[in-house]
Amino acid sequence: MSHTNFSHKLKPFIADGGKSGSLQSPEPVPAYNGPLSDWQIVTIISDTDYLELNYNDGGYRRIRKSKCSCGQAVLIELDSKETCRRDKLRIFYPDLTDTGWCVFRCKRCGQPIGDTCKDAAYDKAENDE
Repeated sequence: MSHTNFSHKLKPFIADGGKSGSLQSPEPVPAYNGPLSDWQIVTIISDTDYLELNYNDGGYRRIRKSKCSCGQAVLIELDSKETCRRDKLRIFYPDLTDTGWCVFRCKRCGQPIGDTCKDAAYDKAENDE
């Protein structure tokens, strides 16, 4: 089985540490008909952050691993288009990866995830409005 290397498409994003903002592929990604799920990790940025590629549409997303103060693991999609939060964070659980929802309360302790997970905290300016 051969795999296509998409690293050449990530270089502009990785070169500036992800500060360029856009996580979308600058060019279409060739169709892949192999036995992979939609999202696959293509670049590990740090111990907590990584970049995923959607093999169906060529889109990228940056994910941060985090957890609630009770220990429940959560993933945070940065700059998400599928969230109701103005800071564009989409919080979800590692075992439930469908993109149609965002966590508000922790499923383990029931507390608001914005209060119990520092990476998911609401921006102060957003709270003041």
